[in-house]
Amino acid sequence: MSVSEENNTEEVKEVEEFREHEAAEREIEAVDKAADAGIVHLIGESEVVAGKGASIGKRVVIDYAYNFLKRNLRQSTNKVFDIPRERMLKVGMIYEL
Repeated sequence: MSVSEENNTEEVKEVEEFREHEAAEREIEAVDKAADAGIVHLIGESEVVAGKGASIGKRVVIDYAYNFLKRNLRQSTNKVFDIPRERMLKVGMIYEL
């Protein structure tokens, strides 16, 4: 790898870190803004998706069957906690298998 390629990869990493930091700052501002408006309930969610190199069978099982079962067998957080929609902020993660 040449010196210019190393500099380019370092610059790309710095730009990605900067973008991630900006995204985190925007999310923090959104939570602070919602908290200033009144009581806010943070609800954690997770999503499972098939990875980019996954086979067709794995994609069908994970993307369709698992998510179908998850939606239909779990009770909605709105129903469980009876939280008004304007007071709820959903945060989550995406798991790639």
